[in-house]
Amino acid sequence: MNLQVLTGEPDGNGLESDQTETVEELHEQALQLESLLPVLLRKLFTLVPEHPSADVPVAQLRTCSILQFGPRTMTSLSDELGISLSAMTQIADRMERTGIVERVMIREDRRQRLLQLSERGNEMMRTRKQIRIQQAAEALGIIEDVERAELLRLLNVLLGAAASISPDIRPRTAGEDVNHDVDGKG
Repeated sequence: MNLQVLTGEPDGNGLESDQTETVEELHEQALQLESLLPVLLRKLFTLVPEHPSADVPVAQLRTCSILQFGPRTMTSLSDELGISLSAMTQIADRMERTGIVERVMIREDRRQRLLQLSERGNEMMRTRKQIRIQQAAEALGIIEDVERAELLRLLNVLLGAAASISPDIRPRTAGEDVNHDVDGKG
């Protein structure tokens, strides 16, 4: 298959053939991106082994990332994480035993309980975020201002493009917290 994606640059004949990219070229670029991003995110956001979140399993960190925005029902958590309700319950039970979450009753419906971060869980996620931001700031500080602005602009363009092909991804506003599995740990 040799499909072409037009870049919108007409040639002398009014055709857009000179500035086209083949599907193969796009696949090569996608392969580079697929290889680059996980390494980049690990380099930027890997915490020191002494941080409390270093020993927390990925599924629990993803749950904590969601709970930073407020309490959730087990059903909504299982839906957001794409796992079964029974798996979510097992994860929540382990998290509750370690003291990073707690279950609370809903006043309107005492039969239903919400899962929320405990004080310990909130502190763990707060310090995790602080450290990650500091590490990213140090790396960004090495890059020239113009390049840094262009990098962030292009990352937002890529996020918008990804959102247009995947209904589960939505573009974020500037300064909005992004906690969707950028490093596999929420």
